[in-house]
Amino acid sequence: MTEPADEIHSPEVYRAAVRLPPFWPDRPAIWFAQAEAQFELAAITRQRTKFNYVVSQLNQQQAAEVEHIIISPPEHEPYDRLKAELVRRLSTAREQRETAPLAQGNG
Repeated sequence: MTEPADEIHSPEVYRAAVRLPPFWPDRPAIWFAQAEAQFELAAITRQRTKFNYVVSQLNQQQAAEVEHIIISPPEHEPYDRLKAELVRRLSTAREQRETAPLAQGNG
């Protein structure tokens, strides 16, 4: 028995299930390390796929921090750009919060 022609020539699509934890705005670098472990386990290497997974985990406030990247994703390395920008912005905000009481107390 032969298979229909469209079944022989159609590529099979496999989707790996990735379960990312909710995004941690106070510890973005650690969260990205966990996300990348999940991507590796699921053999996900495409930048756009990683980008989409990360965007799906951001709440409104976090997404607003990188709105320009989400709305107009870079053609090259969208995941790396999103990751770098989130880590930079959220780490800077955290550092400012942690040093603010010290600065106020010395006045």
